[in-house]
Amino acid sequence: MVALILACRLPPADVAQPLDIVTWRALAEEAGDGPTTLQFIEVTAGPAPAVAAAPAGPFEMAEFVFGPTVATWPDGHTLVVDAMSDAKGTSEAMPWIDVPAEATARQDALLLSARRIVATHEHFDHVGGLFHSASFDGFADRLSLTAAQVANLPELRRSGLRDDQIASLRPLPLSSPAAIDGGVVLIPSPGHTPGHLWVYVRLADGRETLLVGDTCWQPGAIATGQGRPRALQWAMSEDGEAVRAQLASLRALQDSAPDLAIACAHDAVAMRALAP
Repeated sequence: MVALILACRLPPADVAQPLDIVTWRALAEEAGDGPTTLQFIEVTAGPAPAVAAAPAGPFEMAEFVFGPTVATWPDGHTLVVDAMSDAKGTSEAMPWIDVPAEATARQDALLLSARRIVATHEHFDHVGGLFHSASFDGFADRLSLTAAQVANLPELRRSGLRDDQIASLRPLPLSSPAAIDGGVVLIPSPGHTPGHLWVYVRLADGRETLLVGDTCWQPGAIATGQGRPRALQWAMSEDGEAVRAQLASLRALQDSAPDLAIACAHDAVAMRALAP
């Protein structure tokens, strides 16, 4: 019965809406020189049923990874994307995932040294590390959550946001793709959550990466055009139709720009490949 529920998902979209990578590239270049490195910093990892992420056999398991991604420029300044929740916040939602204290401390150090911090979306495994951090006051002035993310206060509160932290949030308007630093463009992609966004990164050497957050958990969703089961979409209040359309667009983008690395946030292979 459970297998049948998890197998029930929306079919692939009939038509893919084109994604304007030409504009992303122009915005990235106009903003200045791109970073020299883009690196995933693994905080923890753990297994999950593969069928929860994309069509798969009922007993297949996939490894999910969690942690921030850091872009570094030649002058040493950094941009941090996402922050995994600490052990306490994670145990409430995913008790089978262990978050070592030393990994959380390394993440805190990255947040404190960053010039800017952004998040792909409002869920605990992407922003919980911000709100649960004892160092929050030390980096709050460099935290750039978008207006759509801040508007989703109930979800941010579930992710650990405290009332005394709300005044520190400075909503970033983002209604269309916009550069946030040299070589880096934020792209609104509401669907998985209302404030979901993608991060396009063009390194100084020309390599391109699109961090697509949780639009997909595993690359099989892009390949098949089918994402999470409807039951999971309902549980997470996900806009399944929007995600379905985005998966089709990402598949078309992958075909038209084969050198672009598209990284789903929890795909162990793609994220671990992000290394200097």
